[in-house]
Amino acid sequence: MKAEDYCRHDALGLADLVRRGEVSASEVCEAAIARIEALNPTLNAVISRRFDQARAEARRVAPGGDRPFAGVPFLLKGLVQSHCDLPSMEGTRFLAHHRPNATSELTSRIEAAGAIVLGQTNVPELGLLAATEPELFGPTRNP
Repeated sequence: MKAEDYCRHDALGLADLVRRGEVSASEVCEAAIARIEALNPTLNAVISRRFDQARAEARRVAPGGDRPFAGVPFLLKGLVQSHCDLPSMEGTRFLAHHRPNATSELTSRIEAAGAIVLGQTNVPELGLLAATEPELFGPTRNP
């Protein structure tokens, strides 16, 4: 899947393409990873990644499923949406080495709907400000 094709669809559109077998979940996952790798050095938006696990999960998604977001790549906000594969820092140095013991209920439901978690985004420290400029990872340069 080319980047321009990926960018033309929202999550439901991507899931529909996967469901109909027009693209594989692996192709969608690779397109999302390519966009992150191309843009993140400038944006500083994605701070934790689980690309290898996401690729493995994408290979297991078959066309024709009934989950609404089957095969759709997803980034967790670094607040409340914890995943056992990712650190849960909430943008603060105080939690810089915290690893949750389990995946949060919200993230579990996102995954149950078929979304494939690629990683976690940078956030304001403890979600207290409207701008994402934590000392832990530096500012996100939102376009």
